[in-house]
Amino acid sequence: MSFVPADYVAPSTSSYTKLQTGENNLRIISEQPLIAFQYWNTSGKPVRSLKHPGQPADLRRDDKGQPEAVKECWWMAVYNFTTKQMEIWEVSQAGIKNKIISLSQDSDYGHPSGYTLKIMKSGSGLETKYDVTPRPPKALDAAIKAVVDASPANLDAILTGGNPFDTQPKPGATPTEEQKKQLAPVDDNDLPF
Repeated sequence: MSFVPADYVAPSTSSYTKLQTGENNLRIISEQPLIAFQYWNTSGKPVRSLKHPGQPADLRRDDKGQPEAVKECWWMAVYNFTTKQMEIWEVSQAGIKNKIISLSQDSDYGHPSGYTLKIMKSGSGLETKYDVTPRPPKALDAAIKAVVDASPANLDAILTGGNPFDTQPKPGATPTEEQKKQLAPVDDNDLPF
């Protein structure tokens, strides 16, 4: 007898979308992107903020000693048709953002949750190019909708370095009002017996 079933496949541990060279098909699930600023600090960690941080003292520098850029980024929950899972797509490229804005304002397409985006990636490094094309609008099939419904994302967790798909708060994190209600001690007078 095998320790795990013969058809077992380990789930992907990455919850962030990594666009592959060639065709990538994504369905945006978020009502709106989380729009924030991001830079990498001298410790190699991302720092994210809703407000532009100016020129932070801990801003990482390139090989020539020049400070790297603080970038405006979008984070969105997406269904990735290649990995067949919910992921977070981080977009900093102006061309991709502008294409999504344009499509969302087009009466033939509208909100990007109603259609799949085909993103063609070519080149590498500074020569990387992206071409974004909408697929015809259509509803998600039931199997994909089940995956989407089972994986709600809390985009605000990105700002604190948390996992947007984690339903449990990070240790030491302040619980929400809903969580406080769930954690409140039970009053014996509330019990039905």
